[in-house]
Amino acid sequence: MIVHAYSDIFVKYLFGSAGHEDLLLRFINDVLGHSGSTRIASVDILNPFNLQTFPKDKLTILDVKGKDNKGKIYNIEIQSSGDETYKHRALYYWAKLYSSQIKEGEHYTKLHPVISINLLHFHLIKEHNDYYSCFRLTKNDDHDLVLTNHLSIYFIELLNFTKKIPKNLNSLEKWLYFFKYEGKEDEFMKVIIKDDEILEKADRLYKRFTQDEQLKDIYESIVEGERKYLTDLELAERKGIEQGIEKERHEIAQLMLKQGLEIDLISKTTQLTVEEIEQLK
Repeated sequence: MIVHAYSDIFVKYLFGSAGHEDLLLRFINDVLGHSGSTRIASVDILNPFNLQTFPKDKLTILDVKGKDNKGKIYNIEIQSSGDETYKHRALYYWAKLYSSQIKEGEHYTKLHPVISINLLHFHLIKEHNDYYSCFRLTKNDDHDLVLTNHLSIYFIELLNFTKKIPKNLNSLEKWLYFFKYEGKEDEFMKVIIKDDEILEKADRLYKRFTQDEQLKDIYESIVEGERKYLTDLELAERKGIEQGIEKERHEIAQLMLKQGLEIDLISKTTQLTVEEIEQLK
């Protein structure tokens, strides 16, 4: 089984392990720098990756939380599937993390900015096909006027990154190429990591991850759990549609009965049996 570099378990391992702060710092700075935001000097991992206590439940949120030297909080979340409701989820988790900084009665001055970075392997924003989006609180008729810098939500959509040849890539695009093609395009990856200590380290860690039997077992368990969850969800949706159609048939049959129409005609129209129609009387 190929280990996808954009999988939540691997990204958690890559950016969330002790000793990998340099990788997390570089990634955050490349995301911030892409929109011209101020880069940060250092970052501490708030929820380190721990293999011994790592949950195998796919429903567990596998994010990476960090705090910089000025108290700003960064949350990196990876999602391989989803729909437009993920926008609400991203905002909800931003709000949850933001509000968790203080307890009831504490002063609001203790609140620090929370920057949410969402690495997605599905199409989220249908209005454009950019791989990078940054949202902040701005005045509706003056986007240069920001209400507060405490909210920033970034969406990185890997499916919108379409470059297959690693040529003239900026710093962020190198990461996207890594996430999308690591383990698949070895010759091109050599070009990406050349003379880049951080990405070279990321490449080594990917190879180490794929050679670790315990990590691979967890990866496969999570992938299988996700597959089962999506299958169950599809079956539930299909069942719901079928139940809705069945309910509609009964409602049509009842309406036709009230109009005094023949049972045979009702049966032919609704595809209900005569016995089922008789029970509706």
